[in-house]
Amino acid sequence: MSSESSEIKKQRIELSEEDMERIAELLKTIQSIEPALKMIGDLVESGALETITNLIYMIHLSKNIVNEEMVSGTANIASTMLDMSSKLIMPPMQNLINALLDHQMEFEEEIAKTKVKGFWSLLSLLRDRDIQRGLSVLFAMLKVLGRNVKIKEEKK
Repeated sequence: MSSESSEIKKQRIELSEEDMERIAELLKTIQSIEPALKMIGDLVESGALETITNLIYMIHLSKNIVNEEMVSGTANIASTMLDMSSKLIMPPMQNLINALLDHQMEFEEEIAKTKVKGFWSLLSLLRDRDIQRGLSVLFAMLKVLGRNVKIKEEKK
């Protein structure tokens, strides 16, 4: 322990005044860097960072091949994909995606055994509490979608 302490003291002595000022400035910026690092971590976990990197690399490679209009269009697509990926890592969307992806075998089994043969079989399925919860989620999504479509139509 004391050898580590003396080693730190040696390194501290060897730092110039300019180095010390630069370290102090770096320490001041840590609070502003932390949220960005968390967002990068979220992008890495969701796999979106790899997609973003590949898109940027693709744009870089294609820059010499295509004209500016094509690069601009690709940039718009990339921007839209970034926007979508940032929304996909939000907890409600993540829960919805996980519910489908984490239970894929169960999902496939239910598809195989759940058959709607007519009005009466549909009515009997509507009594199932899981179906009622699922429909509630779907209707909530449709309501938000309809509200936003309505707003866009009114703006025209």
